[in-house]
Amino acid sequence: MNRPFVRGFLTALGAAIIFIGSVLVFQYHVLYSTAYRTPNGGATNATHIAPLKSSAALQFEIATTTVTQEKGLSGRAQIPNNYAMLFVFPHAALYGFWMKDMLVPIDIIWLSDNGAIVGVEDSISPRTYPNVFYPPQPVKYVLEMRAGAAHDRGWKIGTVVALPLPY
Repeated sequence: MNRPFVRGFLTALGAAIIFIGSVLVFQYHVLYSTAYRTPNGGATNATHIAPLKSSAALQFEIATTTVTQEKGLSGRAQIPNNYAMLFVFPHAALYGFWMKDMLVPIDIIWLSDNGAIVGVEDSISPRTYPNVFYPPQPVKYVLEMRAGAAHDRGWKIGTVVALPLPY
């Protein structure tokens, strides 16, 4: 075979693979890292509307990065009734949550891999800082909501929350 032809063919093949890989990475980024402006103006990873058993849908942000997970819902003067932040961790563990820089009380709902509630911390006051709250078992998913939201929805241990768990 002709060496210049082989080199040209391999170069074109390599460029095509790089192009296709770039397109796939871009599509993944668009699908799973959609920018969203929260009610307080901050940008987060994504938002979804989750159809739930209660009459009201739940709008939520997804926190997957260390920065968004450390910030959580802190610094917000109010949290709307049907609003939450879903924390998605890389694997199930005993992740601790605290009320640093929180302005309002919240509920923390610990979720199993299938969305079943395994623990609820009701109406945690910002005054509890620096106390740290842990799930009763290792979890990958955690919801933060305004105080009393879990009770208002009738959520308790064992309730399966119909969130479209993304990972």
